[in-house]
Amino acid sequence: MALFVAIVEDSPNDLARLKDHLARYASETHLDGGLRISSFSNAEDFLKDYKPVYDVVLMDIELPGANGMSAARALRIVDPRAAIIFITNIASFAVSGYEVDALAYLIKPISHPAFSLAMRKAQAAAAARQARIYVIQTSDGIVRTPVSSILYVEVVRHSIYFHTLQGTYRQRGSMREVEEDLSGMHFCRCHNAYLVNLERVSSVNGNDVMVGGDVLPVSRQRKQDFLDALTVCLGV
Repeated sequence: MALFVAIVEDSPNDLARLKDHLARYASETHLDGGLRISSFSNAEDFLKDYKPVYDVVLMDIELPGANGMSAARALRIVDPRAAIIFITNIASFAVSGYEVDALAYLIKPISHPAFSLAMRKAQAAAAARQARIYVIQTSDGIVRTPVSSILYVEVVRHSIYFHTLQGTYRQRGSMREVEEDLSGMHFCRCHNAYLVNLERVSSVNGNDVMVGGDVLPVSRQRKQDFLDALTVCLGV
């Protein structure tokens, strides 16, 4: 499983150190799937057009403009699941973190053992999300399927079709409810009718995306957001 990490840090030196810690952590843990890292120098750029695709957010508290604590409050409105690890020079900030459910606080200069411990907790939380079972209510009964096995979700009138590795299942409901349920798990809409598991995308060609052998349309109004989320997911 790849681990998707956002770093919000305005100091180039501290950013380089965090990337070194991440590279060392990935090497030590033989991280399956590797790391997908995106970096931002301020909270505004991080939050602009935010997509809930990150497993871990390494957030410096002392940022230009909106500080890291304010950014974390805004983040929690759109993404309740990402693990927030605060990076700070001031230990007293830790008390404020309860309101945003921060996973850990790392005091600069960061020791690698402390960094590694925090990342192990974040990785375990991400693995638990990926292993989550999604319950589909079909007309024939309940189907339990791992979220990771869902290729894409399709809406046709008032029916939702889950296209999975095991087959296609239909339930009544709305796409918005499903989208909320799968928030933070690397799903993104490419079209009003399709919600795609970004980790299952095999190719994008013009206004088409291939997922699990099926070609789906990418609508003009959703194309840029979809490509941005896919870029983060692929780490390119």
